[in-house]
Amino acid sequence: MDYQRFTQYIYGRHAWGPLFRQGDLPPLEFTDSDSSIYIEESLEVMGVGDDDMKNLDIFNIGVGRESIYFQKKGAKSVTYLDICPENTKNVIKYCENKSIKNINVINANIQEYNHLPSNKFDIIFLCGIYQHIKNPSDALARIVKSLKPKGKMYMGFYRSGEWKYFVIAIIRILLEENMFSKVKKYGAILESFGELNHYQTSRLMDDFFIPCMHKFHPNDIISDIKKLGASVFYFDNDFREYNHESNEYFSIGGDRIYISKEKESNYEIEEISKNLITKTGIDQITEVNYKESIISENIDLAKEIRMRYELGEVSSDEIVLLTLSLYNLTRPYKPSECEYYMETKRIGRHKVMNKILSNFTKQIIAPI
Repeated sequence: MDYQRFTQYIYGRHAWGPLFRQGDLPPLEFTDSDSSIYIEESLEVMGVGDDDMKNLDIFNIGVGRESIYFQKKGAKSVTYLDICPENTKNVIKYCENKSIKNINVINANIQEYNHLPSNKFDIIFLCGIYQHIKNPSDALARIVKSLKPKGKMYMGFYRSGEWKYFVIAIIRILLEENMFSKVKKYGAILESFGELNHYQTSRLMDDFFIPCMHKFHPNDIISDIKKLGASVFYFDNDFREYNHESNEYFSIGGDRIYISKEKESNYEIEEISKNLITKTGIDQITEVNYKESIISENIDLAKEIRMRYELGEVSSDEIVLLTLSLYNLTRPYKPSECEYYMETKRIGRHKVMNKILSNFTKQIIAPI
């Protein structure tokens, strides 16, 4: 599948873009439905107050709602870039209707875009973007070069060793691209009262099908930041390799890094990119050194189910329903109201996954 076309298709028509056409949604626990909440948290860490905004040039990648929020807060200028033409056209239309002149809209793939001004931006805001770029380090070299000396950059990314991304990695073992339509429709029926354009269906389509979903250890991100002449000024120092058995929604930290730099960047992007580590992420199935035997057992069960699907012993409908049940172990729409999620808190996450996968193998799949 073509990376750029498929990414544009998902984010422009099936996930996030359509959902946020009119801006943020009401706040909902354990979601980023309202961008103002996490933007304000980040600005506080950066030490940026409301009075500062009128002097700041901001760069943002996303579906557009964050850029609009920065503009509403009084930013001097906002440069907004997105790979999806539907999303950028929506922001252009919004600006025309509101007579807004200080949002510069760019439809481009950041890893190939060579027109960002060097040493320009006071704030760079990247929330949930880095993991979906095909060649992340190429993008990072461009982005850090565009940060102004003494400027501040927020970077949130998918953390290697996080339980939810292990679950998604298991799900992506089981799925095929031709299950795309069934996932969205069955997910809508089971999770959102049949509503296709819904936060939960957007999250499903993103997690299940977006072409690139890299997971990074913070050591690798920090290493690349330093090679690019920047430094970390705020980080929670969680460097654990993994942590799955926790009762918290986020099982491990280290997925949010705040960056600055002292001097102007004059490096050649193509040359410095060769030395960066985050060209790809860490495979949560094969490249994490799990110590618990139940984790290996769950991986083997998923692989067996996939094999038996390929042999015709399991239908695509059954696989889709299995993946939707597994998703409820980590990202149900309302965790406290989901029996699958609450069972993980009672007996342990991998025990519940093992129960689901074992029962599927023994009772749902036709006996060998």
